[in-house]
This record gives sequence, C-alpha cells and structure tokens, in this order.
Amino acid sequence: MSRDVGTVVSGTGRTPDSGREGEHHDCSQGGSAVDGGVRPDGRRSGGVGRPDTQADASYLHLLDQNGVASPDPEAMVVWAHELVDQLSASPQDDASVASIVNTGEQRVSQHDMGVIIAAAVLAYRPSLVPVVGRWADSAAGFPCGSAAQAVLR
Repeated sequence: MSRDVGTVVSGTGRTPDSGREGEHHDCSQGGSAVDGGVRPDGRRSGGVGRPDTQADASYLHLLDQNGVASPDPEAMVVWAHELVDQLSASPQDDASVASIVNTGEQRVSQHDMGVIIAAAVLAYRPSLVPVVGRWADSAAGFPCGSAAQAVLR
C-alpha cells in the first residue's frame, strides 16, 4: 500500500507506522533542517512536473517500486537532491545519515524515509551507497533501516 508522502501525523505523539500514541521507534539520533525550497540549479520544489532526466525517472521508479507514493514528482526529485547534497557535505558516517533520516521522518513515515534516502543515493550519488548501506545495516531493526536495505539490494 502506498502512502502519500505529504501525510504527517503531527502533534499526536504517533508515527505514521505505529498509529499508537506515545509509540515511536526512532531510527536515528540528532537532527538538522531539511526544508523544501530552491535547488542549486534554480528549480523550485512544489511544482508539478515530469522527470527530466534518466536519474529522475530511476529515482521515481524506485520510490514506486518500494511503495512510496510521489503525487508531486518534481518536489520529490528536488528533495532527493537536497538530501544527497546534505549527505555529501556531512561526515560520511552513520550519525550523518541518521540525522538526515530523523529530520525527514518529520515529513514522511520511517519506512518511506528509508526508501527515499536509499533511492536518492542510488539514482544521484552512487558513491554514497556504502555510507547509506552501513547505516541501513545498523538500523535494520527499524522500518527505515530495513526499507533502505531492501532498496539497496
């Protein structure tokens, strides 16, 4: 079943995965801002559009194949670029991936965030696959880690 990536259960203490108040299995620690906005190439998030490169098409296909709905493909592509840029600018370790994933979980479910980060590095920055793979192995007991592992296989 696909989830709408815009769905957020805020102010309830619930995660989209658990549905029960007070139950939150954190895949990560720390946090940093991952906001929508303008990509370095000037494209804005939020506009509806079609993928404009083979990498975009591959990324969106990976999302679809792994149960992540992308009602606004351009916004998903913009966010993916922001995620890989942020990870590229961070130390290449589990804590950096965990921080980015934790922040993303404010927008989407743990499962979806695992799929999104793994699909993003596969499509746009394959050099980061080992970094995300190590993090996914360490977070395999959580929905985000196991989802990322499935995408990376």
